Amino acid sequence: MVLAHNKPLIKGVKLVCIGDFMLDNRRKKVFVSSVAALLLLSSIVFLAGARAGPAEDLQVIDVYEPDGAPPPRANVEYEYIVKWRNVGDSDYTAKVRLYEPDSEGDCSLSDMASESDDIVMGSEEVGEVTLTITFANTGIQCFTPSIYYGGSDYEGDGVEANVEPETGDANLYVSFDMENTQFAANEEVTVVFEYGNSGDISTQTPITISAWFGNESNPEMELIAPLPMTFSFVSPDPDDPQLPPERMEFEYTVPDVEEGFYQFKAQIDTKNNNTEDSDTSNNVEILQVCVGDCSQADLRIKDVGLQTLTSEPIEAVAGNIISFTYTIENVGEGEAQGTPSNPLVMFLEVMKCPEGDCSDQGWAKVNESLAVRPGIPGNGGEYNDDSFLRLNWSTAVQDKGFWNVRVVVDGYDSIDESNETNNADFDRSWFRVKSGYFELTEQRPDLIVTNIDEGDGIVYDNEVVTLSVAVSQSEFADIMADNVKMFIQIVDPQGSLGPWMQIDDAKTVGLEGETTFFEYEWTPTKVGSYGIDAYVDRDDEIVEWKEDNNEFEGKVVTVYEKLPDLQISSVDISPVNDEGYAMVGVNSELITTVTNLGVRNMTESEGTKLEVTFYISTPFSSPINFCQDDDGNRMDQFRDEVACELGSDGLSDTAVPSTLEDDGTWGNTFYANQALAIGESTEVSIPFIFFENSAYRFIVKVDEAQEISEGSGGPELNNEAIKNAYAVSSVDAYVTNLTVDIGDGLAGKECPITFDVGVANIPVGGNYRLHFNISVDGTFGWGETLEVSMQNSTGFYPVGTGYSVNGPYGYIDFNTSYNSQTVVFPWIPSKDRTDTYNVSVEVDSSINVDMDNDLAYVNKLDIEKLTTNIVVDAIKVTESDNSATIKVTIGYPQGEQSELDVQVAVHVYRSSDHAAGNPPIDTLTVKSVEGLMRGDSDSISFTWATKDGSYIFVAIVDPDDLIKEVNENDNIVPSKEEKFGDAVVAPLDDDDDDGGLLPSPSVVIVLAIFGSVSLIRRRI
Repeated sequence: MVLAHNKPLIKGVKLVCIGDFMLDNRRKKVFVSSVAALLLLSSIVFLAGARAGPAEDLQVIDVYEPDGAPPPRANVEYEYIVKWRNVGDSDYTAKVRLYEPDSEGDCSLSDMASESDDIVMGSEEVGEVTLTITFANTGIQCFTPSIYYGGSDYEGDGVEANVEPETGDANLYVSFDMENTQFAANEEVTVVFEYGNSGDISTQTPITISAWFGNESNPEMELIAPLPMTFSFVSPDPDDPQLPPERMEFEYTVPDVEEGFYQFKAQIDTKNNNTEDSDTSNNVEILQVCVGDCSQADLRIKDVGLQTLTSEPIEAVAGNIISFTYTIENVGEGEAQGTPSNPLVMFLEVMKCPEGDCSDQGWAKVNESLAVRPGIPGNGGEYNDDSFLRLNWSTAVQDKGFWNVRVVVDGYDSIDESNETNNADFDRSWFRVKSGYFELTEQRPDLIVTNIDEGDGIVYDNEVVTLSVAVSQSEFADIMADNVKMFIQIVDPQGSLGPWMQIDDAKTVGLEGETTFFEYEWTPTKVGSYGIDAYVDRDDEIVEWKEDNNEFEGKVVTVYEKLPDLQISSVDISPVNDEGYAMVGVNSELITTVTNLGVRNMTESEGTKLEVTFYISTPFSSPINFCQDDDGNRMDQFRDEVACELGSDGLSDTAVPSTLEDDGTWGNTFYANQALAIGESTEVSIPFIFFENSAYRFIVKVDEAQEISEGSGGPELNNEAIKNAYAVSSVDAYVTNLTVDIGDGLAGKECPITFDVGVANIPVGGNYRLHFNISVDGTFGWGETLEVSMQNSTGFYPVGTGYSVNGPYGYIDFNTSYNSQTVVFPWIPSKDRTDTYNVSVEVDSSINVDMDNDLAYVNKLDIEKLTTNIVVDAIKVTESDNSATIKVTIGYPQGEQSELDVQVAVHVYRSSDHAAGNPPIDTLTVKSVEGLMRGDSDSISFTWATKDGSYIFVAIVDPDDLIKEVNENDNIVPSKEEKFGDAVVAPLDDDDDDGGLLPSPSVVIVLAIFGSVSLIRRRI
């Protein structure tokens, strides 16, 4: 082993002479120190005369590793420092080289590992250079340094290196080598421990060794000088059993401490630098020593004869938990007390003894006790607290057989004892105490039949039913039962006893209340009560704790005939209001759904007997009778003292009338005449009118006469249903769809008010009068109720349409066939005011269930009062030089503004087109009259190149309708007919001049003119 903490001259290498000194022995190993080499080479320096050349002048004088470097490893690049010298008188520029070993590990100049840059080696100069080499093989390898000059190598001595494997184990260890462990305080002690590397490679990192003295709770209490000591690396121990490990000895003075147990601790690699240590557990060694008097405890199981070790239960069965009790005693001098970090705990260990032979068997730990907290005094102190000492063994089923059992005191060796050999004393084992082995007996099942179940439904003849037999185990069982077989025996209603037969496959039955079910598909063929017995493990193939509890007797299963089962599945009332209440006075229906919930379809014969009866018990008690006319329409609803009129043949024409009673009334029985399949339903409805606000109770029965046999097994209690309902008045007056057409929004013009009124849910035969009012509200509290009637000498008449009047009041009479009406009322806002109006319509009726829809509003109707009016005062046409001049005079008789800018347009028509309403042939450029003063007029002229023929010129003021006016009818005025060309126009005298105007057109003609020119009028 090599420990390196100082720089060696050459570590792990040997210089070997080659060249002239090798002769035939290239493996000659000559160890040369740097001093010896220097002396050897320096003797050459004193030779007289000049050197013959570089072969004598250039020398390699030393090769060594960098300071602290561990030995080289295979396949890992490694550095060497090569020291050279020039002993000649000349300077040389040369290189230093390293050559790799050959394949046998011998020195060779064949393969160069590395070389330096050119070096100027001056006369008498010494220098060094660092080169690298990578060894391919392990063990002793010879490599060669040289000085390369002028194409030749001038070698130094061959160097041997001990090359370690590329990877391996650097297993460090340390151990004490001290005979005495009893000391006194302040005593000088020689501390001796051995250390080393038992691996196959050197460490690659520095290794530190330290040692301490302290107690258990603080083992690093005091560092022992001169440690710690650090080595650059630690090489493997020599492979020679005659060479002892490295040792360290230190003189140490035990501190002045109290009496008790202490310890020396030594550790190698205290800084955990070594990452190639496969086992770090041997890096630390602790030697326990005693300072002063160290009285110790001595724990063992107390011998109390047969009670030394006891079990619960006494007769143990494999697979259960077995508890062991005992007492421990302290026969030593010191107290025995564990600590939280080192508790006093007992182990329970068992040893298997097949066939009562424990040979070649070992102890196995199966549990440990709780930590004993109080101290156990010495000199015979005892401890037997069962809550701490009791030890349980959870056995398995396969553990049956013979065992030896023992308790190991202080299983974790937490207590320092004077005698550690009696903690698991064989004399206190079960075999010695009981003079025999502990036996775990085999487990057994105990099967019982807990129930026979035919299912939740009714059992019917000739229908498959699954019998389920439940099997579990009693509290005596301690093992599952495999390959369990089940048998049953059936006795029919006539007492015939069937054979025992196995049902289902063999199964496994578990423990702890687990139930296993065996099933059998059984088809009973008789109606009546069957008896069924069950027997598990009838052939006693399974060994059980009890064999007399495997039979289950007396299960009775009743088999019924397959029949239909009629039920009233629902009773509903229609219609109902939004709150779900029935409505008084409204034609309603009592709707009943009858369903066959039995196990077979009804026959056709049974279908002819299917009848439903209806009764009312609240607010009066009576059957619900009804009748129909010849066409099957409901005529009325009666109580049974009122007769229905019969049809012409004395019977109703419908296929499903109510019954005709002996007293001539139609009864309350409804024949559905339908054979219902399984699950099929039919709906039966009868008319009904609720006469008053009240609570109603209806009773509906199917097959009241019980003419159809049903499958309930007794009185047919499910053929009746009760329906509770509350009826409320439902007649409701309403107003809706209120609109007001304000047109251009100008005061003094008609604005039609349109709305719908009506009465909902009017009872049959009833008439309901509905009154209404129309109100208009404006700003500043103004408002009025509009008069809906007008009066003349003959009486009162409606102002609008869609209603009647009674004096000043408007009304409408409604019934079931006439229950809504649209009303149109002509409202003309006052021409003398501008205002924002709200229009409302309110209805009033003596019966009204919803007040929220009695009033309708239209808000924020803006009506504007206007006096502005612009007119075409005159249009005059004159001709000159094939050109017509059209002079249009515009007047502004009234208005809100002092002056206006007005646009004027002129359209040219052929006379025939104008009369026919066709479009104009020409449209002249629109012109403007600027600053037309109120109360004044102004003229503007247009020019048109004439064409032969008769023409009419139409003047249009404000053609884009940019100005709001009270009268738009005077904005369009045509000229009189003008003829151009061959036609001679008679001149007019001044007195006969009418300004070129034609008679004022009618409103219809004006509208036609608007349509012919396709003007789109806009309002601002």
